[in-house]
Amino acid sequence: MTKSKRIKPIAKFAHSREQDAAILLAKQQQIRDDQQLQLEELEKLRREYARRFHTAAADGIDAGQMQDFRVFLERLEQAIDAQHKLVAGARHDYETRKREWLSRRTRAKALDTVVDRAHSREQRTLQRRAQTDLDERALCAAYKKSH
Repeated sequence: MTKSKRIKPIAKFAHSREQDAAILLAKQQQIRDDQQLQLEELEKLRREYARRFHTAAADGIDAGQMQDFRVFLERLEQAIDAQHKLVAGARHDYETRKREWLSRRTRAKALDTVVDRAHSREQRTLQRRAQTDLDERALCAAYKKSH
């Protein structure tokens, strides 16, 4: 069995692992994007609620309503802080998955190069053998003609 044929299954396996890593990367990218979107929604809600609070305060609100606004805004800030941490974790996980995918991609490409080079060497060897055979036959034919 030729070297290129022996290495091909290894290269195929490397490509399979690269595809697995790409799928995990895509899933992690979606998680990261979803977490970021959720953060943006929370921040939008905070801005809207703060705007309502300022409008209500300008129109005059009682102490109970003011306390309710303040408590809700505090809880919203806590949720935003927690979401920031989730976004940071999702970004970190995404970068980890990206490095893993790039590593596997590099390995798969390197194995493709090894297979291609081995195949090229094998083809050159076969061509040289074929040329040698043709040369020998031509010599034999010439020898037979002359004798």
